Amino acid sequence: MLLIKSIITRSLKKNASALALLAILQLSLAGCNSQQARSNTLNFLSDEIKLSLNPPACFNQQSKAQILKQRQKAIEEFTQLTDGTYHPDHQIFDQIVDGKPWWSMEGSFVYGQGELSTKGDSEESRFILNPYLLVAANSWSCEIWDKNKMSDKEFADLNFPFCYMPERATINPKEQKLTVTYDITDYHARLLSYDYCRKEKSTISDFGLTAYNARDFGYRYIYFDPKGSINVMNTFDSKNKNNSVEIKQFIHCGGSCGLPSGCNNMSPAQPEIDRLRLKGLPARASIKLWRQKPTNINDKEDFKVIFEFR
Repeated sequence: MLLIKSIITRSLKKNASALALLAILQLSLAGCNSQQARSNTLNFLSDEIKLSLNPPACFNQQSKAQILKQRQKAIEEFTQLTDGTYHPDHQIFDQIVDGKPWWSMEGSFVYGQGELSTKGDSEESRFILNPYLLVAANSWSCEIWDKNKMSDKEFADLNFPFCYMPERATINPKEQKLTVTYDITDYHARLLSYDYCRKEKSTISDFGLTAYNARDFGYRYIYFDPKGSINVMNTFDSKNKNNSVEIKQFIHCGGSCGLPSGCNNMSPAQPEIDRLRLKGLPARASIKLWRQKPTNINDKEDFKVIFEFR
């Protein structure tokens, strides 16, 4: 774009039409810069609010516009939480492909790749339909089930233990804090009740952080804070373990589901925030968020997320 602008500028004295073209180009550049700079923000004057938690839903064959309309509805449920008009971040959501299937809860956690990978409610709906859940725990409970021992009975159970699901969430923009409670004791009890159809019989202690909702509200950097946490550790082994991480998660259509058509899903994997482990209960995970990259992890966070595990 800069090269085109330079060429047009050099020809201004010879070609009056180039002047008009340059004006149009400058307006276009200004619009693009404005779009890149625009960021959703929370209303920091709001007091603590208990969030309603929307259940998973099926996105298969829907258009991007239909899905984002549902997200907009969830945003508007708490209009006092937003500062200005909400616009879905194009870097996160623009690669959703209309009319495609989505990795499902049943597919991700039971069936795996293949024909049944998209059967049922879409797993990303857990996060897309709960936009104020800035960061969520995503349990390592994929494919622990023996699908040959599963029946309609198990899938008809609305509380089937596919994964960790938040029990309660409160957000306090004035204090710049989100608290999410997970009843892991109950989750493991429900796992035990379905012991007859599990391949993996151990408790589920590992989880990752799904944080594109934070990115959508302008919080681009994240850090799991072990000092503020209890009974939670980061098992990621790297020299960068104690640095903040840029949140790169977005939604696109990929081939991981094994279907020729591809499926909408989240990408990429970020091991720095995907290898947390519960060492016991009760537990607490403290997560720091920043809009700009902090100079170091001891910098005051712009927003804090607390997971309470009981």
